Amino acid sequence: MIPFINKSYISRKFYYISIITEPMSKIRLFAFSITFLSLMAFFPDDNADFPKITGTTLDGKNISLPLDAHGKFALIGVLRTMKAEQSMVSWIVPVYESIAGNSLYQAKMYFIPMTGGIEGVSVETVRRKLRESMDSSMYKYVLLYTGPIKEYVKSLKMSDPDLPYIFVVDPRGKITYTESGKYTEKKMENITDKLAE
Repeated sequence: MIPFINKSYISRKFYYISIITEPMSKIRLFAFSITFLSLMAFFPDDNADFPKITGTTLDGKNISLPLDAHGKFALIGVLRTMKAEQSMVSWIVPVYESIAGNSLYQAKMYFIPMTGGIEGVSVETVRRKLRESMDSSMYKYVLLYTGPIKEYVKSLKMSDPDLPYIFVVDPRGKITYTESGKYTEKKMENITDKLAE
């Protein structure tokens, strides 16, 4: 460390000019900054926009999200493989019972099978299987998306194709919380806590 240089000049007042040079502090600060930025790359952006996605519900209605959430919170589940569908099914009833029609949360809910990512299976096959697997009252909550999925996988950070991803989207269209995998009571508690904030 270079010691500080203190020069004083006298005229009508005293002026003190102190130059303090600490190269080690600058190195530490630089190293900390690089480490911080590197760590941030592994964490999702807490307030990233949910990307616009348009599809058709099982009861035939065209929906565009997050616009059609009409300024309310939305719970959006997304999957892109048949294996992920098995885990997503575990979410549907608990989410419906906890969220739909609950005046405490005032939240919309949608489940989005990205059929463009399910190889070897036609959209109509997916539609038929889903309609057969649930009560007709649930059709309006399932949105089939048939377009390309690459950009959604990237922007939503859906790194594992075999998992469903559940996003809490606020009234501004921002993602405030994400879960993945099979349903558990703890995961649902985390989601409802976020909706109640």
